[in-house]
Amino acid sequence: MLYNGAPVADTLILGHENERTRLAYIAPAAAHIGVVAGDPAYDRMLLSRHLRMRYRQELGVAPGQILVTLCTTWSHRSLFGSWPSLFRETLACLPRDRYRVAGLIHPNTSHGHGEWQVGTWHADALRAGLLLTGPAEGWQATLIASDLVIGDHGATTCYGAALDLPVLLAAFPDTDVARGSVGAILGATAPRLHRFESLATQIHRTIAEYEHGTFDELRALMSSHPGEAILRLRAECYSHLGLSVPGTPPVTPVIPPHFLGAGQRTHTRECAAHTDYAVCTPLSRDAVAIDRYPAGVDVDRSEATYLDDAFLVAHENHPWHALTELAPVVITDEPAVGQDARELLDETLRRFPSAQVVATNIGETCLVRTRTQITITISTADAGIAAIVVYSRLIKGQTAQGEVAVQLGSAHTSLFLKGFHSG
Repeated sequence: MLYNGAPVADTLILGHENERTRLAYIAPAAAHIGVVAGDPAYDRMLLSRHLRMRYRQELGVAPGQILVTLCTTWSHRSLFGSWPSLFRETLACLPRDRYRVAGLIHPNTSHGHGEWQVGTWHADALRAGLLLTGPAEGWQATLIASDLVIGDHGATTCYGAALDLPVLLAAFPDTDVARGSVGAILGATAPRLHRFESLATQIHRTIAEYEHGTFDELRALMSSHPGEAILRLRAECYSHLGLSVPGTPPVTPVIPPHFLGAGQRTHTRECAAHTDYAVCTPLSRDAVAIDRYPAGVDVDRSEATYLDDAFLVAHENHPWHALTELAPVVITDEPAVGQDARELLDETLRRFPSAQVVATNIGETCLVRTRTQITITISTADAGIAAIVVYSRLIKGQTAQGEVAVQLGSAHTSLFLKGFHSG
């Protein structure tokens, strides 16, 4: 802030009065240049909170799903710098029909390493459904849409806390934050994420035990003038220009939902050809709950208890072919025009010797074929769910026919298995 004992800048914009006090203590010679104007980014987020459901819709978060957002600043002490595998670990431990996972990465990371490199680091996670939103407008909207923030000492995590969201700290170098600052209060208030405890358990607990108002002290330090930042910044700028401030009120636009559209995301590699570990839990003789955990992310699953009851369900076009070759359940694309669906499924069984059940969609119905040459027609457009139900019933010795009630995340539906025949 100083050069030869004099301030470099004419004005230093501050968000809160306590920052001016800190400025006077750190650099008395620069105290007179501090102007408390508030926080324009925070003001826009407060103004845009009513669009939360629109943001969730644009992100592809279904009703009833929980959006977990990982926020990382830059440097080796940040979340990404100290725990880079956490993005894929979070995806791997949460059933994808109940959760979506987003990532907000500080733009300095992309500036330093390049967007291609950032995308390559996260390629498997992106294919498995990770949402990485751009640094311009998308990060604020993603934060507003979130149900939980996993972060570090960066400003984005502080914004999440100020928006009254549950926060779990995955990295927090205490020596990097100033005493009495927003970051220091965050570190003293938010729970820490432990590497040697189940990640899914900690996520569930943080959401379930969060009490609204936990971060009231932090929120009070975000801005001394909430809602007034644009007005005060405009007055300061016109003062430097030597011009009169316009009489018209300043414009503060809401954060537009369309910035979250697929074309505006930094990376969009989400793969329609999912490969999952499926867990099919009986609720009654003709009712099941299904959880699907992304299998195509490179993580250590030695502590994943869901694997005790899971089986692999792979799409034939998933880029990790080794997974498809091991899967007992394989999904194919819908038959091309003129292609016979049963011949397609038989050919799929020949290509994948480990497959016991294969399935494909035909419009709004699904055709499932077993290695024992049983064919089942099911009233659903989701071949993956149909195949999971059939395979789970067959391995339990149940008949693959009749009505089955399915709970998938927060959604409930009924499948009608319209009989079966051999040949």
